[in-house]
Amino acid sequence: MNDKTDTPPPAEKMVGSNLAFPRELTDDLRAVLSTMLWSTGQIAHCLRAGGAEIRTRAEDEQAYVLHWLICLALENGEGWREKASDRIREIRDHVAKSAPTEVKNG
Repeated sequence: MNDKTDTPPPAEKMVGSNLAFPRELTDDLRAVLSTMLWSTGQIAHCLRAGGAEIRTRAEDEQAYVLHWLICLALENGEGWREKASDRIREIRDHVAKSAPTEVKNG
């Protein structure tokens, strides 16, 4: 969490800047690159809610999410799914806590 705003850091701050991309297609990269458009859109909406600056075109959302997931796979190997899930869960929890509560008149 960010001390000043109590919001999770944007996704782009969660990955390193110098990663070696393997010449061989690993199982982890195959899994990431096989992520379908409708899945990347949902992930992009979540990351955007967490502060990531992602254009709204489907192609831009897909590119952003695939880049984010590739970086996680290169940094964490088999642990990339857990890191991605943790980040998404963190954002959703923060959004849920920040949402106004419904007042029932009754």
